[in-house]
Amino acid sequence: MDSAAVESLDQSGVKTSMIDKNPAAKTLDEDLMKRVVESSMEDLENWLEDSTVDEATGEWGSYDLYHLGRGLVAKEIKTCLPSNPEYLALQLVRQQTNIPVPKVYRTFTITSQVDPEDLSEEEEEDMEITQVFNIMDHISGCPLSTLWPDMSDDQKRDVARVLGGYVRQLRDIRDPRSSIPGPLAPGSEARICDSPVFDDGIHDSRGPFASYDELTEFLNQRQRMTIGSKTMFNGKRRPELREPVDNSLPLVMTYHGFELDKIILGDDGHLYLNDWRLAGFYPMWFEYVGMRSEAAAVRLCGRGKDGCNGSDELWEEIMLEICGDFKKYDDWFLKMCWTLTYT
Repeated sequence: MDSAAVESLDQSGVKTSMIDKNPAAKTLDEDLMKRVVESSMEDLENWLEDSTVDEATGEWGSYDLYHLGRGLVAKEIKTCLPSNPEYLALQLVRQQTNIPVPKVYRTFTITSQVDPEDLSEEEEEDMEITQVFNIMDHISGCPLSTLWPDMSDDQKRDVARVLGGYVRQLRDIRDPRSSIPGPLAPGSEARICDSPVFDDGIHDSRGPFASYDELTEFLNQRQRMTIGSKTMFNGKRRPELREPVDNSLPLVMTYHGFELDKIILGDDGHLYLNDWRLAGFYPMWFEYVGMRSEAAAVRLCGRGKDGCNGSDELWEEIMLEICGDFKKYDDWFLKMCWTLTYT
C-alpha cells in the first residue's frame, strides 16, 4: 500500500490542475530521441529483447510494457484491427483536451511466423502474428485499484469529479470520424466495434457500422427480437421491449475503460487513463452502460477486492458523477442485451 499516494489525495483531493492543464511533456535528450526515431527494425527488436518486461492482463486482453530506460516504455498493443487505435486516440486527446496522457514518440509493427507447434489443427501452417508497439512516456504512479480500499468517501468523490471533467472534455472532441461508430482509424472506412456494451460473454464486438443509422438499426433489430420471445430466465419469461432505442444523443468520443486498475494516480498528482485501445465514437450513453456492465461483472465473478471496481455502495453514485445519468438507456439496454448472445 502506497501511503504517500493516499496522502496526496488529502484535504482538497487530487490536483484540480489536472482539469485545467496537461502536465508538461517530458523532453527527451537528443541522443535518446535520435535512437527512438532513427533505429532500424532490427535495432528496435534488439532494444526490446534487452529490456525488462511487465505483462498486464485484463478483461479486454493484455499488453506488455517493455521498459526502455530513462522514462520510456514500448507498449505492445494486441489488437485485431488493421490500425493503431490507441495511438490515434492519444493523438486526438492531446490535440483537443487537457486530459493528461502520455506522449507517443514512435509506433512500429513486427510481423513474424507463428511457431507450428503453437497452432491448432484448424489454423494454417503459415499463420503470421502482428505485434503493434507504441514507444511512449512511462506513467510513474499507482493504480487506483491499490489505493481505493483505503481512500475516504470524500477522496473517492474527488476522483469522480476529476474523471467526470475528463468525460466532458472527451464529448467536446470534434473529428471527421465522429459520424462513424467505432474506434479511431485513418480514412472513413467503418471498423469493428469493440465495446464492453457488446460483451455478452460470447461476443465482444459488433459491426462494422458505416453510420449511426446502421448502429441504430442493429440495436432496434435486437429490440424487436424480444417481442413475442418465449425465452426464459430464472424461471420467468423475459420481458418484451416495445420501444426502439432513443438515438437523439450524438456519437461522442468514449473512453470505454473506467476500471480502477486502468486509472493511475501519477507521482505528479495527476490522474491518468492508462488504456485507450477501446476508445472511439459511440452513443453518449455507452460510457455509462459499459461502466455499469463491467461493475456488474465484477460483482458476479468476484473480481476485485475490498470494495474495488464496483463492489462498494458508493460506486453507483460515482458512475453517475463520471458519466452522467443515463439510467433510462441502461434500463432499455438491460431488457435487450440478452439478444446479443445471438449472432
